[in-house]
Amino acid sequence: MADENDPTVRRQLLRRRAGQSVRMMKCVKLGREMPGLDRIPWKDELGKRVYDNVSKEAWRMWVEHSKMLKNEFRLNRSIRIRRRSCLRRGGRVAR
Repeated sequence: MADENDPTVRRQLLRRRAGQSVRMMKCVKLGREMPGLDRIPWKDELGKRVYDNVSKEAWRMWVEHSKMLKNEFRLNRSIRIRRRSCLRRGGRVAR
């Protein structure tokens, strides 16, 4: 039985009551039919692939894991954003 205190379950119940259906898909990570993401995470081909193939639960697991990696390796997100914008403009990335 689902725990109604779980935020994901609560959102699904609210959607059903509001007449919205939950998008079900086969998750590549967990290997079973599960609720899909509500929106595309990025506006590119990779974001579309993630939206089509990764469940909400697997995405939540990835977000938690990525937080751990950022903290463990002391990654600075602002550097990555600057590099990405530089590459989009066609420039070289200095290391």
